[in-house]
Amino acid sequence: MRITKRQLKQIIREEAARLEGKGLVSEAYDMENAKRAEGLYANTQDVAAMSRAIEDLYEGIFNDLFDNEGVEEDEADDMARAATVLAVANALGSANFSAAEVLYDHLRKAGRPY
Repeated sequence: MRITKRQLKQIIREEAARLEGKGLVSEAYDMENAKRAEGLYANTQDVAAMSRAIEDLYEGIFNDLFDNEGVEEDEADDMARAATVLAVANALGSANFSAAEVLYDHLRKAGRPY
């Protein structure tokens, strides 16, 4: 199973909305400011490379679980998504971003042990 950029963006939007609904993101205004800053100042090649790296990470985890470990497709997808989010959270954490804590807390509260 391959995740497209459109699906990844949808997942991010859904997670942002869920976090906002739980009060973990202060206001939608913060997201709009982030989108504006990304659009104006983020190097599009860096953003594209990061997106590809995240997609590759997910695909590698999913394929290992599904093809090599024999995990059912839906469970492999759930585990691969959670592991990808956790890996991104850890990367943010090592760069001293508090978003890592928010992502990790979200996984923990969602009852995902992985």
